[in-house]
Amino acid sequence: GAMVDFDVARGPRTIEREDKRPKISITANTNTAGASFRMVGQVSEIMNDLSLPLGYEWSLGRRTRFAQQDLASATFSFLLALALIYLIMAALFESFVQPLTIMFAIPFAFIGVGLVLKLMSQPLDNMANMGLIMLVGVVVNNAIVLIAHINDLRWQGIAREEAIVLGGTHRLRPILMTALTTIFGLFPMVAPLILPGVLGSPDGRAANWAPVGLVILAGLSTSTFLTLVI
Repeated sequence: GAMVDFDVARGPRTIEREDKRPKISITANTNTAGASFRMVGQVSEIMNDLSLPLGYEWSLGRRTRFAQQDLASATFSFLLALALIYLIMAALFESFVQPLTIMFAIPFAFIGVGLVLKLMSQPLDNMANMGLIMLVGVVVNNAIVLIAHINDLRWQGIAREEAIVLGGTHRLRPILMTALTTIFGLFPMVAPLILPGVLGSPDGRAANWAPVGLVILAGLSTSTFLTLVI
Protein backbone atom coordinates (compact mmCIF):
# COMPACT_ATOMS: atom_id res chain seq x y z
CA GLY A 1 0.00 0.00 0.00
CA ALA A 2 2.93 2.39 0.65
CA MET A 3 4.49 1.58 -2.72
CA VAL A 4 1.61 1.29 -5.18
CA ASP A 5 -2.00 2.23 -5.74
CA PHE A 6 -4.27 -0.70 -6.56
CA ASP A 7 -7.09 -0.51 -9.05
CA VAL A 8 -9.51 -3.23 -10.12
CA ALA A 9 -9.77 -3.53 -13.92
CA ARG A 10 -10.75 -6.10 -16.53
CA GLY A 11 -7.81 -8.22 -17.72
CA PRO A 12 -7.38 -10.43 -20.77
CA ARG A 13 -9.37 -13.65 -20.57
CA THR A 14 -6.65 -15.53 -22.43
CA ILE A 15 -3.10 -14.86 -23.52
CA GLU A 16 -2.41 -16.27 -26.97
CA ARG A 17 1.14 -17.06 -28.07
CA GLU A 18 2.73 -18.12 -31.33
CA ASP A 19 6.38 -19.26 -31.38
CA LYS A 20 6.56 -18.37 -27.68
CA ARG A 21 5.62 -14.76 -28.39
CA PRO A 22 2.34 -13.15 -27.24
CA LYS A 23 0.04 -12.04 -30.02
CA ILE A 24 -3.32 -10.41 -30.58
CA SER A 25 -5.45 -11.52 -33.51
CA ILE A 26 -7.64 -8.96 -35.27
CA THR A 27 -10.22 -10.34 -37.69
CA ALA A 28 -12.23 -8.42 -40.26
CA ASN A 29 -14.41 -9.32 -43.20
CA THR A 30 -16.15 -7.64 -46.12
CA ASN A 31 -19.72 -7.57 -47.32
CA THR A 32 -18.91 -9.67 -50.38
CA ALA A 33 -16.85 -12.84 -50.35
CA GLY A 34 -14.56 -11.90 -53.22
CA ALA A 35 -13.56 -8.49 -51.85
CA SER A 36 -11.75 -9.76 -48.76
CA PHE A 37 -8.87 -11.32 -50.69
CA ARG A 38 -8.51 -8.23 -52.89
CA MET A 39 -8.19 -6.01 -49.80
CA VAL A 40 -5.10 -7.82 -48.51
CA GLY A 41 -2.86 -5.45 -50.46
CA GLN A 42 -4.64 -2.37 -49.12
CA VAL A 43 -4.44 -3.62 -45.54
CA SER A 44 -0.73 -4.38 -45.96
CA GLU A 45 -0.10 -0.90 -47.32
CA ILE A 46 -1.89 0.71 -44.36
CA MET A 47 -0.06 -1.43 -41.82
CA ASN A 48 3.32 -0.71 -43.40
CA ASP A 49 2.71 3.01 -42.92
CA LEU A 50 2.10 2.56 -39.18
CA SER A 51 5.02 3.19 -36.82
CA LEU A 52 4.71 0.45 -34.21
CA PRO A 53 6.53 0.66 -30.85
CA LEU A 54 9.83 -1.10 -30.41
CA GLY A 55 9.36 -4.86 -30.09
CA TYR A 56 6.00 -4.92 -31.89
CA GLU A 57 5.41 -6.29 -35.36
CA TRP A 58 2.45 -7.36 -37.48
CA SER A 59 1.80 -10.11 -39.99
CA LEU A 60 -1.10 -11.50 -41.96
CA GLY A 61 -3.08 -14.34 -40.44
CA ARG A 62 -2.66 -17.98 -41.28
CA ARG A 63 -5.77 -18.12 -43.44
CA THR A 64 -4.53 -15.28 -45.60
CA ARG A 65 -1.07 -16.82 -45.91
CA PHE A 66 -2.57 -20.18 -46.83
CA ALA A 67 -4.80 -18.50 -49.40
CA GLN A 68 -1.77 -16.83 -51.00
CA GLN A 69 0.07 -20.16 -51.08
CA ASP A 70 -2.95 -21.85 -52.68
CA LEU A 71 -3.14 -19.09 -55.29
CA ALA A 72 0.53 -19.56 -56.15
CA SER A 73 0.03 -23.32 -56.45
CA ALA A 74 -3.05 -22.86 -58.64
CA THR A 75 -1.16 -20.44 -60.91
CA PHE A 76 1.69 -22.92 -61.32
CA SER A 77 -0.76 -25.77 -62.05
CA PHE A 78 -2.57 -23.63 -64.62
CA LEU A 79 0.64 -22.72 -66.45
CA LEU A 80 1.78 -26.35 -66.35
CA ALA A 81 -1.55 -27.45 -67.81
CA LEU A 82 -1.16 -24.93 -70.66
CA ALA A 83 2.35 -26.19 -71.39
CA LEU A 84 1.29 -29.85 -71.40
CA ILE A 85 -1.70 -29.16 -73.64
CA TYR A 86 0.50 -27.29 -76.10
CA LEU A 87 3.11 -30.07 -76.21
CA ILE A 88 0.49 -32.77 -76.79
CA MET A 89 -1.21 -30.83 -79.59
CA ALA A 90 2.11 -29.90 -81.19
CA ALA A 91 2.98 -33.59 -81.35
CA LEU A 92 -0.43 -34.63 -82.72
CA PHE A 93 -0.73 -31.85 -85.32
CA GLU A 94 3.01 -31.88 -86.10
CA SER A 95 2.93 -28.10 -86.03
CA PHE A 96 3.96 -25.35 -83.62
CA VAL A 97 1.49 -22.77 -84.96
CA GLN A 98 -1.80 -24.66 -85.04
CA PRO A 99 -1.76 -25.47 -81.29
CA LEU A 100 -1.48 -21.74 -80.62
CA THR A 101 -4.51 -21.18 -82.85
CA ILE A 102 -6.45 -23.76 -80.87
CA MET A 103 -5.39 -22.28 -77.54
CA PHE A 104 -6.90 -18.92 -78.54
CA ALA A 105 -10.19 -20.49 -77.43
CA ILE A 106 -9.02 -20.32 -73.81
CA PRO A 107 -9.23 -16.49 -73.43
CA PHE A 108 -12.78 -16.69 -74.84
CA ALA A 109 -13.65 -18.95 -71.91
CA PHE A 110 -12.30 -16.43 -69.39
CA ILE A 111 -14.83 -13.87 -70.63
CA GLY A 112 -17.70 -16.05 -69.50
CA VAL A 113 -15.98 -16.98 -66.24
CA GLY A 114 -15.41 -13.36 -65.29
CA LEU A 115 -18.95 -12.28 -66.14
CA VAL A 116 -20.66 -15.16 -64.34
CA LEU A 117 -18.53 -14.91 -61.20
CA LYS A 118 -19.24 -11.18 -61.10
CA LEU A 119 -22.98 -11.61 -61.58
CA MET A 120 -23.18 -14.45 -59.05
CA SER A 121 -20.94 -12.59 -56.52
CA GLN A 122 -18.70 -15.66 -56.30
CA PRO A 123 -15.03 -15.28 -55.33
CA LEU A 124 -12.20 -16.73 -57.38
CA ASP A 125 -11.27 -19.11 -54.58
CA ASN A 126 -9.42 -22.42 -54.55
CA MET A 127 -12.35 -24.41 -55.92
CA ALA A 128 -12.90 -21.90 -58.72
CA ASN A 129 -9.20 -22.11 -59.58
CA MET A 130 -9.56 -25.89 -59.79
CA GLY A 131 -12.43 -25.34 -62.21
CA LEU A 132 -10.19 -23.07 -64.32
CA ILE A 133 -7.54 -25.77 -64.61
CA MET A 134 -10.17 -28.31 -65.69
CA LEU A 135 -11.69 -25.76 -68.07
CA VAL A 136 -8.42 -25.38 -69.98
CA GLY A 137 -8.55 -29.02 -71.01
CA VAL A 138 -12.25 -28.90 -71.90
CA VAL A 139 -12.51 -25.76 -74.04
CA VAL A 140 -9.75 -26.75 -76.46
CA ASN A 141 -11.74 -29.84 -77.52
CA ASN A 142 -14.10 -27.82 -79.72
CA ALA A 143 -11.23 -26.03 -81.41
CA ILE A 144 -9.38 -29.31 -81.97
CA VAL A 145 -12.42 -30.81 -83.71
CA LEU A 146 -12.79 -27.70 -85.87
CA ILE A 147 -9.13 -27.31 -86.85
CA ALA A 148 -8.69 -31.04 -87.54
CA HIS A 149 -11.62 -31.02 -89.97
CA ILE A 150 -10.33 -27.87 -91.68
CA ASN A 151 -6.98 -29.61 -92.15
CA ASP A 152 -8.75 -32.59 -93.76
CA LEU A 153 -10.48 -30.24 -96.19
CA ARG A 154 -7.21 -28.51 -96.99
CA TRP A 155 -5.56 -31.86 -97.76
CA GLN A 156 -8.38 -32.50 -100.22
CA GLY A 157 -7.24 -29.44 -102.18
CA ILE A 158 -9.87 -26.95 -100.99
CA ALA A 159 -8.71 -23.33 -100.62
CA ARG A 160 -8.06 -22.02 -97.13
CA GLU A 161 -10.98 -19.60 -96.76
CA GLU A 162 -13.44 -22.07 -98.27
CA ALA A 163 -12.09 -24.83 -96.03
CA ILE A 164 -12.59 -22.64 -92.97
CA VAL A 165 -16.19 -21.83 -93.92
CA LEU A 166 -16.99 -25.47 -94.75
CA GLY A 167 -15.25 -26.69 -91.61
CA GLY A 168 -17.30 -24.36 -89.44
CA THR A 169 -20.49 -25.42 -91.21
CA HIS A 170 -19.78 -29.14 -90.93
CA ARG A 171 -18.67 -29.06 -87.30
CA LEU A 172 -21.28 -26.61 -86.00
CA ARG A 173 -23.77 -29.34 -85.08
CA PRO A 174 -21.38 -31.80 -83.34
CA ILE A 175 -19.62 -29.01 -81.42
CA LEU A 176 -22.93 -27.58 -80.21
CA MET A 177 -24.15 -31.04 -79.25
CA THR A 178 -21.05 -31.90 -77.20
CA ALA A 179 -20.98 -28.47 -75.56
CA LEU A 180 -24.67 -28.50 -74.66
CA THR A 181 -24.52 -32.01 -73.20
CA THR A 182 -21.63 -30.92 -70.99
CA ILE A 183 -23.38 -27.69 -69.98
CA PHE A 184 -26.67 -29.42 -69.12
CA GLY A 185 -24.78 -32.19 -67.36
CA LEU A 186 -23.13 -29.62 -65.09
CA PHE A 187 -26.33 -27.65 -64.47
CA PRO A 188 -27.57 -29.77 -61.53
CA MET A 189 -24.20 -29.18 -59.89
CA VAL A 190 -24.61 -25.39 -59.97
CA ALA A 191 -28.43 -25.17 -59.87
CA PRO A 192 -28.58 -24.18 -56.15
CA LEU A 193 -26.32 -21.21 -56.93
CA ILE A 194 -28.35 -20.10 -59.94
CA LEU A 195 -31.83 -20.79 -58.51
CA PRO A 196 -31.40 -20.77 -54.73
CA GLY A 197 -35.05 -20.08 -53.99
CA VAL A 198 -36.33 -22.88 -56.19
CA LEU A 199 -33.81 -25.67 -55.65
CA GLY A 200 -32.67 -24.80 -52.15
CA SER A 201 -29.36 -23.40 -50.96
CA PRO A 202 -26.00 -25.12 -51.56
CA ASP A 203 -24.72 -26.63 -48.33
CA GLY A 204 -21.93 -29.00 -47.39
CA ARG A 205 -20.13 -30.60 -50.30
CA ALA A 206 -22.49 -28.93 -52.77
CA ALA A 207 -21.27 -25.52 -51.64
CA ASN A 208 -17.64 -26.61 -52.10
CA TRP A 209 -18.00 -28.14 -55.56
CA ALA A 210 -20.56 -25.77 -57.07
CA PRO A 211 -17.92 -23.14 -58.03
CA VAL A 212 -16.03 -25.80 -60.02
CA GLY A 213 -19.10 -26.56 -62.13
CA LEU A 214 -19.99 -22.88 -62.41
CA VAL A 215 -16.57 -21.97 -63.85
CA ILE A 216 -16.62 -24.82 -66.38
CA LEU A 217 -20.22 -24.11 -67.41
CA ALA A 218 -19.62 -20.38 -67.88
CA GLY A 219 -16.32 -20.74 -69.71
CA LEU A 220 -17.56 -23.49 -72.01
CA SER A 221 -20.67 -21.49 -72.92
CA THR A 222 -18.80 -18.43 -74.15
CA SER A 223 -15.84 -20.26 -75.69
CA THR A 224 -18.12 -22.51 -77.75
CA PHE A 225 -19.89 -19.65 -79.52
CA LEU A 226 -16.88 -17.35 -79.76
CA THR A 227 -14.72 -20.16 -81.16
CA LEU A 228 -17.26 -20.93 -83.87
CA VAL A 229 -17.76 -17.27 -84.80
CA ILE A 230 -14.36 -15.66 -84.29
